[in-house]
Amino acid sequence: MSTTSVQPFATEEGAADAHLPSGPPPGPWRLLDRLVVVAFALVLVVPGVLLALGVHAAQVENRAPRPFPRLTVAGLLDAAWPAGVDGFLTDHLAPRPYAIRVRGEAFWLAGGTGNPEVLRGRDGWLFIRDEFQPTCGYTGTEQRQALERASAAFAAAGIEFRTLLIPSKHSVYPDKVIPEPAFPPSCQDTGRGDIERAVTELGGQVVDARAALLAARAEPGTPDLYWFMDTHWSPYGAVIGVRELIRSLEPDLWSDADVVEQGKQRRVMDSARLMGLHRVAVTPKLVIRPSVELHRTDVDIPIEVQNARTVFRITCTGDRPFLPGRTLVIYDSFFGIDTRLVAPFFEDTTWVHVGDILQHPELTSILGPFDRVIVERVERGFYATNVGAITDALTGSNGG
Repeated sequence: MSTTSVQPFATEEGAADAHLPSGPPPGPWRLLDRLVVVAFALVLVVPGVLLALGVHAAQVENRAPRPFPRLTVAGLLDAAWPAGVDGFLTDHLAPRPYAIRVRGEAFWLAGGTGNPEVLRGRDGWLFIRDEFQPTCGYTGTEQRQALERASAAFAAAGIEFRTLLIPSKHSVYPDKVIPEPAFPPSCQDTGRGDIERAVTELGGQVVDARAALLAARAEPGTPDLYWFMDTHWSPYGAVIGVRELIRSLEPDLWSDADVVEQGKQRRVMDSARLMGLHRVAVTPKLVIRPSVELHRTDVDIPIEVQNARTVFRITCTGDRPFLPGRTLVIYDSFFGIDTRLVAPFFEDTTWVHVGDILQHPELTSILGPFDRVIVERVERGFYATNVGAITDALTGSNGG
């Protein structure tokens, strides 16, 4: 009786791998296998070596990289520490920016954004979801009433007061918005009537830049007033907003001839960065009142602010008339990127980010008193801002 030797685990006829050749792959395929192994090893090892050598990723998003977490027993028990380490490694590995950009470019070519907070518009324009779904902590009526109370309190204290409202980008460029998905009316929409009422009734103390920006956009040949891949206005839009503010304070101080071009400026566009894309806008550098010298210094305060690098002060000298006295500018990122367009009209300005004044109302007594207060806010953030808290603290610190 003959027996047949059966190899264990041998490929049977009809099995899924029956078509594969037996034995090791031939020469070219063997080389490919080795190259894949080497590439995989490099992908694992090289980022770690670069991190150990102190070569970290460049910032590619609109946030600071996460720091290495402090080791605690509680962090180990609830897994917060390992998660923090994972976040640190994710943010600091050197190849990360390139991977993010490749991913962003892929989404861009596919017609998407890869980030639900960034919305594509027409002609390559980008918008952020906050423009259409802003945080609505206060109604238009509440904000109007807060402005009315502030106006009366500042007047009683002998302090000049202005609020500058800057429209969100889609309000000036609605034709660049793709109507889908459709968003329901937000506090920006329902509060519009109250803002217009405040502008009418408060004697120029509330300055709404929307009409001026829309009028400028309607003029033939007007450059873009907002960057098409950014959440902010361009230098051309900023000049219009500053013009409206200064005219409300002292019309004779403003002259269109004071706006001159001096070279070029570059801006890495922030909405594109949220997608992982690197897009740079190059525009003329606009300067207002070029003969005025600006002297900027940091203000030494016993508080660590979180929303800006510091509280700072700008004093001006030159052959031009200035708005006299001390002016407090409470600002967000719109004025933050254009301080040199605002400051040349004022003898002395102190700049505090709106988030820092809300978190630390005691700054008003530390920094004051002031002769003039300017609150600048973009519309998408206005309804999340406790205007009453800001103005109450200021009028109280100045004896109002």
